[in-house]
Order: sequence, then C-alpha cells, then structure tokens
Amino acid sequence: MLDLHCHSTCSDGTDAPEVLAGLAGALGLTAVALTDHDAVAGFERFSTACSAVGVRPVRAAEISCLEEGRSTHVLCYFISDDESSELRRLLGDLAGDRRRRNELLIAKLAELGYGDVTYEEVVRSAGGDEGSIGRPHFADALLRCYPGRFAGRQEVFDQLLGSGGAAYVPKARVDVAQASKVAGADGALTVLAHPIVTFFGGAPPEDRDLGAVERRLEGVLSRLRADGLSGLECYYPTHDPATTELLVSLARRHDLVPTGGSDYHGTNKPGLGFAVGYGDLRVPDEALEALEALRA
Repeated sequence: MLDLHCHSTCSDGTDAPEVLAGLAGALGLTAVALTDHDAVAGFERFSTACSAVGVRPVRAAEISCLEEGRSTHVLCYFISDDESSELRRLLGDLAGDRRRRNELLIAKLAELGYGDVTYEEVVRSAGGDEGSIGRPHFADALLRCYPGRFAGRQEVFDQLLGSGGAAYVPKARVDVAQASKVAGADGALTVLAHPIVTFFGGAPPEDRDLGAVERRLEGVLSRLRADGLSGLECYYPTHDPATTELLVSLARRHDLVPTGGSDYHGTNKPGLGFAVGYGDLRVPDEALEALEALRA
C-alpha cells in the first residue's frame, strides 16, 4: 500500500517529515511521496527517516497551477536532485511568491480590522518555522487573537481566507502544460490532483453526478494528456467507490496512470488519516509501478 500525496511542516501540514516517515513505517507502507506545496525542502530529512524504517521515499511536490481560470494542482513525481534545474527554479519562484502573498494578506487583514494578526503571531502559529507559513497558520492566529469572533477555522476561511473571502490573495500559478513541460525536462511526471475537488467543488448535486463528471473530465483530460500530463489521482479520501471506478476508467481511456493518496495534512484536516483517508482508502502498489514504467 502507498501514499502518493501528503504534506509536512515544510508546507501546510502539521507533522514533520520524520514523523510522516514513522507513520509510514508503522503502517507497513511500501512507498510514500512527500508532496509539499511548491517545495522539496523536507525531502532529505524525509528520505533519511524513511530508509530507517524500510519505506521507499519519492521526491515530489504539489505544483500550484491555473487551468480554465480555476486553481488546479498537479502532483509532480520523481523530481531530480539537480538543484539548478528549471523545475527547481520554478518551484523556487512559486515558493517565493508565498512570502509576497503572506505580506499582502497581513496588510489586507489590517485594513479589515484584524490588525492584531501580525507576522509574529502567524509565525507563532507555525511553531516558529517561517518557511512553512500558509493560510491555516493565519486562521489559527485569527482564532487566537479574536476569540469568539469565529466558530472555527472553516468560518475563518469562508469569511476571510478562502477564494471568496474578503482578505483572499491569489497565488502566482503556471498552467498545467508548462508544469508538465518543465517536469518532463527534469525526468519527472505530472499527475492531476483531486479532480473532483478541483472541477466540481461547490457545484450542486445535480451538476456533479457521474454523468456530469464524465462529460466534463473527458475534454479536460484529453487536452491535458496532449500537454504532457501522465496521471490522474483516482484514489482519494472523498471519492466513493463509484467515483473511484469512473476515474480509473477515464484514466485508462486517456492513457493516464491511475494514482492516489490521502492528501494528509495532520491536524489541519481533522479526522483524515495518513494513507487511509477516512478509513477505507487503499492506494495499490501498481500505481507507483505504472508511473515508473511510464517514466522509463
């Protein structure tokens, strides 16, 4: 069993890379890909810890993209150790934009009357790790600085930090074609992450039944496959069996590798377990084998 999608404290997760490796060893996983957002900074620590417990580490990242005007993520696997590669430069540019965005977010919150959320308060939420700061840390700072103002983190996102929130600051993004091209030059592969969340999040039930999903994704996958996409994340915690089956069928129809992962973020996603999602997630070893075969 695998987990090809998880996050550490090097982006917006709450578990250190070494902790994730320990969890993988305890669960007897075959391999784990550390997919921090636009970053591979935690991989060496993760790799060393994985080796100690007999788990294969995969150097990976989740790249911020923009597709059809919406935020889209691609998981990039088998990133090389060449720190001067174009892919590493792209990740560095996107990570650098995170710092710019955080500064703008602090300024927007002050304009909206939340001036107590200073940079120092956000760093405190991140446990002192300035390199990992993201919106969950802003949410925790808001909850701490303004007790009783919000019912919880989700309300903070709904009102302020989410894409429709008053303080939202958009990310710098590339399109999937560019991400796939740069990844390919590095010997890496790209996989479309959580397609239901991306293309149907917030849609009413009548617009996200299996027929609607199939019709919408047919065109998307055909185009992205032509642009260099290699896989589709089919096994995901919020997918029911029928959705998973449809996505696997679509992946094979478009010559894409069906992959999967828990998208584990630690306590930032309460109730969601590493590798097992909400208890019944199982990502088959064949997913990684198929990616490796395609890469070869």
